[in-house]
Amino acid sequence: MNELARKVEVLEKVKALTLLPDGVHVTTQMVADYYEVSFKAIRSIIMRHREELESDGMNRGQELKEYKDKIQQESFRNVFAHLSIFQRRAVLRIGMLLRDSEVAKAIERWEILARKILRVFVMFLCMYSILNR
Repeated sequence: MNELARKVEVLEKVKALTLLPDGVHVTTQMVADYYEVSFKAIRSIIMRHREELESDGMNRGQELKEYKDKIQQESFRNVFAHLSIFQRRAVLRIGMLLRDSEVAKAIERWEILARKILRVFVMFLCMYSILNR
C-alpha cells in the first residue's frame, strides 16, 4: 500500500473535507476551499503535477464518463468536459505541493508530530522489552 494512501485520515483530523454525494470524490473548487487557496492555485498545481495526481486518484474529462453516468443530472452534463474530481489521496498530494496554505502547513505539522509520537512509542516498546527479559 502506498504510504500516502495510509495518511489520508490526517485530512479529517486537521479540517473537515466536504465530499461529493458519492462519499469519495471532491471537485477542484472543493479542494481550493479545503486548503483555503484560490481555484487558480489548485489549477496551477494540476497543470504542473498531472501525472502524479492522476496516479493518486484525480480524474478529468473523458475519464469522468462512469461518474457522469452515476450522477445523471442534466444540470451537470455541460460542465463535465472541464471538470476534475479527486480522491482523498490526490487531495493530500495537493496539500504536499501547496506552499501558501495554512491548512496544508497544519497537515504537515500533524504528520511530523505523528512520526515523533511513533518513534517514542517504538523506543518505549524496545526499552520495555529489554527491561522485561
